[in-house]
Amino acid sequence: WPETVWNGIRVIRPLLNVSRCALRAALKRDGQGWLDDPSNENDRFERVRIRRALRSADVASLGGEAAAALARSRADAAAAQQWLSVHACVHGTGHITVPRGLLIGTRDEVALRILSRLVHACGGKTPERAEVMRILAALNERGPFRRSLGGALIAARTGEVLLGREPGRIAAVAVGVPPGGLLWDGRFMIQAPAGFVLRPALGRRHGGGRGLPAFVQEGLPVLENAAGRLVFPHFDREPGFGLQLGERFCL
Repeated sequence: WPETVWNGIRVIRPLLNVSRCALRAALKRDGQGWLDDPSNENDRFERVRIRRALRSADVASLGGEAAAALARSRADAAAAQQWLSVHACVHGTGHITVPRGLLIGTRDEVALRILSRLVHACGGKTPERAEVMRILAALNERGPFRRSLGGALIAARTGEVLLGREPGRIAAVAVGVPPGGLLWDGRFMIQAPAGFVLRPALGRRHGGGRGLPAFVQEGLPVLENAAGRLVFPHFDREPGFGLQLGERFCL
């Protein structure tokens, strides 16, 4: 694809329509050398075998099919983005809720993109398509369930689907908070005074978390100093402490 997202990183390929010969000619003209990847000539790789097979194929026809597929993919991505902007509710505690009926009533290709985006936001990983399809099939059965996927927990209820971080996937080791703050678990940007370390709450609970699902509470950050003082930045509003959602949640 000319543009895609890989593990949360935007990847742009601006030279897809430029031939290898044209690139080499431009480099020679400017007196620049280049490196050839030997794997590009190795038949063990599928991409090499496909390229060689295409030499005798109707490339113009295949190009037309690829362009049509790209247009469909972009339309699906736009539809998923629109759906998320209208129906997804991002909570400050790092979980997201969406209406179950509207999700399963969406065309499959768009629903798959929606679920993938939600799993990545909450769990940090982009799930395999087949795994997302299984979750979507389970949602269509309409019963309640809870499943893990891509570092996220998916709790399907009658009227909504709730996604949050899977606590068991969070590194339990305590980390110090530098003066400029710390992006913790890829989800929360946290500031704290010197002397505090950060770890997941797990069994530690705060009264402000009443009503939250247990797994959401367990995945929240807690700060602790050498004297054993605990601060839950989501609920304890004290000078010197700060918290905001990471950009993964900008759906």
